[in-house]
Amino acid sequence: MVRLPFGWGRPLWVDDPSFSLADHVSVVECPVPGGRQA
Repeated sequence: MVRLPFGWGRPLWVDDPSFSLADHVSVVECPVPGGRQA
């Protein structure tokens, strides 16, 4: 988001060509429960 100078108008969404979703999302694996006590 970009704010306009002097507070004029509302903030605007702008594209960021250097943005990479992979830099913000990761995969986490959870182990299967080991038995009744898990």
